[in-house]
Amino acid sequence: AQAIMILFAIRNKPNISTKELAEKIERSPRTVQRYIETLRSAGEFIGYDRQKKGWYLMVDGKSVLLNEF
Repeated sequence: AQAIMILFAIRNKPNISTKELAEKIERSPRTVQRYIETLRSAGEFIGYDRQKKGWYLMVDGKSVLLNEF
């Protein structure tokens, strides 16, 4: 459930930081990174913008797992 919360947060707020995601789900930043890796392994295209220091969905802001294609 928390991985899905992260996915929705990234979709709704592109370039959200790891810290913001951690606060949202009340877990550590490392746990957030593990959830993101799990989502990527499941086929989600999640990228990280080093300049903006935030996560985003790489395919027009749409989610593969949420059938938005």
